[in-house]
Amino acid sequence: MSINDRPTVLACAGIQPELDFLLREGGAFEVRYLDQGLHQTPQKMAGIVQEALDAVPLVVERVILGYGLCSKGILGLASRGRSLVIPRQHDCVSFYLQSFPEADGANLRTHTYYLTPGWLTLRKDPLTTVEEIYSPRVGREKAVWAMNRELQHYQCFAFVDTGVCDPEPLRKRTMENAEFFGKEYREIRTALDYFRRLVTGPHSEPEFILLKPGEVLESSAWGL
Repeated sequence: MSINDRPTVLACAGIQPELDFLLREGGAFEVRYLDQGLHQTPQKMAGIVQEALDAVPLVVERVILGYGLCSKGILGLASRGRSLVIPRQHDCVSFYLQSFPEADGANLRTHTYYLTPGWLTLRKDPLTTVEEIYSPRVGREKAVWAMNRELQHYQCFAFVDTGVCDPEPLRKRTMENAEFFGKEYREIRTALDYFRRLVTGPHSEPEFILLKPGEVLESSAWGL
């Protein structure tokens, strides 16, 4: 496979464990990771992702985006000199749920806080946020109060085991979150089927949005 045929994947660092696993399996793609925290400032996201997209050499004919809509953060991206493949998903959590049909129910999707290998290894779980970000700023009591407010509509924490790394420390941390915040604990074992389709195809409508060189990603692609 020449460099022209090997796609570049621009992806959120939150899905790095799964994509790195596929690379170790012999996946024929290059991957460039962007900061997992971009979703927290969706108004800045398109500009940062566009800059990364423009930095990919034009000899690469196809770029695959490892992002969902992410609070409309990727709208306005321009494919420019190459084709661009975009998952027609609302966020990265949806990537995992494609191989877990039970989680399609609105109640589970709304009331479950999913913790994936990427989120846990990056220390983005709520308890770590309280300990390492909120508490130093406002003190422990206010930090816990604030996080409880953020989590008030969630009923359980679910550890998403994708089979790409040792689950024990990740399971333990998810259980600690559930216990601390008084939520139920669940565990989901899901496959990498969707991630494989993302990096190797086939990329077909309606599962993916396919932009030709020069096209711009608009909200109509999601029916908005």
